[in-house]
Amino acid sequence: MAIAHAGTTVPHALGQPLSGLTNAPHGGTIAACLPEVVEWTLPVAAEKFAVVAEMLDPSLKSEPVNKKASRLPLILEGLFKEIGADVTFGEYGLKEDQIECFADTVYTSFQLDLKGHPKMATREDIIYLIRRCM
Repeated sequence: MAIAHAGTTVPHALGQPLSGLTNAPHGGTIAACLPEVVEWTLPVAAEKFAVVAEMLDPSLKSEPVNKKASRLPLILEGLFKEIGADVTFGEYGLKEDQIECFADTVYTSFQLDLKGHPKMATREDIIYLIRRCM
């Protein structure tokens, strides 16, 4: 119900087809790309990411917004490592020679997720993100 009413964004657009392609767990595929997507999105969502970063690391309370926000990808990476969810797209089975085709699937079949993201993604952005998540 939450997805139907609120929609999803780039991590879901990357994670859902990866789960279908490699039989990887959907939550794991989201974790595999979330820090990279957050870092890529920082320029347009610093205030929101700063709030999340401070929730996860209260020691950031007195830091400026941009510093808090820029810490979020590292905080997420640490959290995922702590819970054993620090995996890559490559570890889930995506091969280098599949990246272009995978990006085409993401870009053509998951436009609603891409349009729901605060930063608009081009096909080249999708390829960039996939490569960063390998």
